[in-house]
Order: sequence, then C-alpha cells, then structure tokens
Amino acid sequence: MTFFRLAFTNVARNLGRSVLSVIAMAVAAFVMTSSSSVAQGYPRDSFLAQRAFIGGDIIVYPDQYRLGGPTASGAGPADDRLTYARTAADALNDLPDFHPELRDEGYVRRGPALPNVIDLRQVQQRLWDEKAVKLIYPYYALPGFAGGPGGQSSPLRGRNTLLDQSVWHLYDYVTAGRYLTSADDGEFVAVVDARQAKEGRDVPPVGTSIEVSVPAVRHDPDGTRWFDYSAMKSFRFKVIGQIALPTRLLAWPTPPNGSASEQLYWSTPQVFIPAATFEQVYREVSGGNPYEFEQLMVIVEDQSFIRQAMTELRRALPEYTAVTVADQVTMAEARGLPEKVYQAPPQVRGDPSLRAQVGVPMDLGPAMTLLLYLIAAMIVAANMVLLVTSRRQEIGVLRAVGAKGRDVVLMILTETAALSLGGALIGFTLVRFAATWNLLSNRVGLARVGLLTLTDLGRVVGVTLAMAVVFGLFPAFRMARVSAMEVLRNE
Repeated sequence: MTFFRLAFTNVARNLGRSVLSVIAMAVAAFVMTSSSSVAQGYPRDSFLAQRAFIGGDIIVYPDQYRLGGPTASGAGPADDRLTYARTAADALNDLPDFHPELRDEGYVRRGPALPNVIDLRQVQQRLWDEKAVKLIYPYYALPGFAGGPGGQSSPLRGRNTLLDQSVWHLYDYVTAGRYLTSADDGEFVAVVDARQAKEGRDVPPVGTSIEVSVPAVRHDPDGTRWFDYSAMKSFRFKVIGQIALPTRLLAWPTPPNGSASEQLYWSTPQVFIPAATFEQVYREVSGGNPYEFEQLMVIVEDQSFIRQAMTELRRALPEYTAVTVADQVTMAEARGLPEKVYQAPPQVRGDPSLRAQVGVPMDLGPAMTLLLYLIAAMIVAANMVLLVTSRRQEIGVLRAVGAKGRDVVLMILTETAALSLGGALIGFTLVRFAATWNLLSNRVGLARVGLLTLTDLGRVVGVTLAMAVVFGLFPAFRMARVSAMEVLRNE
C-alpha cells in the first residue's frame, strides 16, 4: 500500500509531465471511442427526408459499385480481371440521382459482369438472417412520360403504402390533398411532387388527373430485360396529393455582417402510386412477367450502429453493393447533388467535378486507433523514463531501506496506469455523450444504452491498461535494477 501512495504522490509532484501523459492517452481514447460508437451511426432523424423518399436506411444495388464506406473483407469475386461497365440510361433505381457519372462515364470493376437485377427471393432470405434488418422495402419503378410519348419524363414509382405511413410518415410532407393509404392499394391514384413547379414543369392540381405513358417491357432470349419505347401504353391516375421534402439548409455570409440561407428540397419527377397498382400496370406492359428489381431498401432497427449493419450486409451479399443512405447523400452533397440550388453561391453548393466512385479506401479506423495508442503509450513511457531517472536517489534510498525490485516495478506501473487510465476516462467521457445521444434519439432502451456504455468503457479501459503495462515495463525494470550502492557511487 505504501508504494501505491508513493506512486500517486509522484503523479501530483510532477504535474506538468503527468498532464502531458494524460492528454496523450485522452486523445487516443477519444478516437477509439468515436470510431467504435459515434462514427458507427447517426441520430434517429438524420437524413430523414432522404430516407423517407428512398424508403430505407441502407440501399442494395445489383453489381459492385464500391460507393464508399467500409468494405467486407474478402467481399466480391476473386477474379482479378478488370471490366468496364455503364449503368443504363433508364435504370430502375436511384443511382443516377447520386452518381450520374456511372451512366455518363462508366466505371471499372473487378471480375466478370454481373446481372443488373436482384434475385429478390435469394436476397430476402439472406437479409432476414441479419439481426440488424427490421424490414425490407422493394423498389418498384418504370420509365414514364406525362401527357403521352414525348411528354415530360415522369417515372412511375410504386410505394408501399403501409411502410410509408407507419415508418416514414410521408403524410408529414403533404402540401395539398393527402398521401397514399393502404385503402388506395389497387386504385389508380397518385401523389406528385409540388416542387417540380419550381423547375418549370407542369404539376397537376389535386383532384385532376395525370396521364402517364409507359414503354412495353421486353425480354431477349437470354432473359435480359429492355424497354420498347415504340410500344407505349397510357394509364390515367387521379392526383390525390402533392408533397415537398425539405432536406438541408444552406447558409452563407453576406456583406458587411449579414447572412442568408436557402432551404433545399428533394425534388423528383416521379409519380407515386400504390405498389399494388404498380403491379397491375407492370403486368399489362410486361405481358404478365414478374417484376425484376434493380434496388432494394433495408430498414434497420435503429441508426446507432448502421455502419456495422452495412458491413454485415456486404459480407452477406458480396455480389451486390450495400451503402447507407447517409453515406450516399453525403457523397452527393459534396458535389451539389441531388437537390436543385437556386440562390446559394457556388462556394456552398458543392463541387460538381468531384467523383466519389473511385473505389473504396480501406477502413483505417482500427489502424489509426492502434497507431494513436502506440504514440500515446510511447509518450507516457518516455515521460516515465525521465521521471524515474530524476528520482534515482529516491529509488536508491527505498532499496537501501528494504524495498525489493518488484516493489519498485509495482510503484512505477501504478503511476503509469494511473496517468493512462485518467486520460482514457477523460477521452471516453467526452465522446460518450454524443454516442449516448445517438442511442437515445433512436429510442434504444436505457438498459441497452447502459450495457453498450459499459461494454465500450471496458474496451477502452482494457486497451489503455494493456498499453500502460506493456510500455511501463521498460522504465520499471530499468529502475528495479538500481541498487543503493550504485546511487551513492554516482553521487
């Protein structure tokens, strides 16, 4: 016990160096806690309008686009051949809104070309095996033209009315009329985007009808689907509502000391119809063939650890691309996509020249955390070497009055562990508030919040103490060999 007290006394006596060691460990613990909790997810309402429009928290595309985020180890084909591909101009997914360069310029991928549709039955089974998956929202879409062939591009989008009401609350975005309900399933009714008027397009008022012409769906002998625009079929829908989806607010300074802002909206030419109605339309234009999906949306239990969920999905679906809506939107926003900007200056709109589809970098979070811990531990060890070297006389006296080598080792390791643990607790506490807010905003129960907090705390403390012991052994054993005679001889 005496040597424990001596250790803490030495910490207080050399306060300057002790603070430096604490700060080094606090930074390392800060980064580790952030990468293992805060960086894994988002608050519940983050990117809510975009997630509601898309219909999920994670998007699954056919093929492998490598659209940012951590990749699953070993995911994808083992084939090292490079192939060039381009997404179709009439692709039935949201990919062109986020990455128009995949259609305009193409992309390079490894391995042979993969089918551009999703095997729904097989994928659903694999998705349901993942604990993080709560619901699956299939993406129904068809190219369409309002007012007949040659009219305004107005793709049909089949919406799951039950999920739109119970999960995404799209009725909150209604500006006129009402949103689709489950009672509308099978009815030829539609909801349109009110913001399309801002882009100079005709937006039919509530109570009127909109005619949409859809191309026939054909299949080649090998099963490849294509659209026959020479054989169009028209459908008329009664407009029952208009919506507007506000996304983000752009703000910028104005001279001399003012500021201005612009509210952006997700504006889409799509015509929303009930999924059951969409299936009727598709049967007519495809000759009764089943719909082939080019996008699926996954709804997770909560967004607290959505990056971990995405990584797990990539392992489960190595031949597909899984990306969170948050990552997809963030990449697009850096390029001024997908919302239209009317007032904000160029410097706050994003850089259209940026290209996000350049391959996925390695997930360096764990490596960076380990590197920071190594640096912090070496700083602590270097400080301890200086401190114990300056206390050679004190340690020699302790040895002269009967202290054993293991007592000196225990004292120095206690001092090292105290400094490291203090820094770790400071770094952990600073970040954990944000992580706890993420969990609570996602309506995670208090019991689970407490369990996750204790788990992360144990991980941080464990790594910190392990580093402290490993790097504290050198100065400890060095000074444990000091004898009283050696100290007196040097004096």
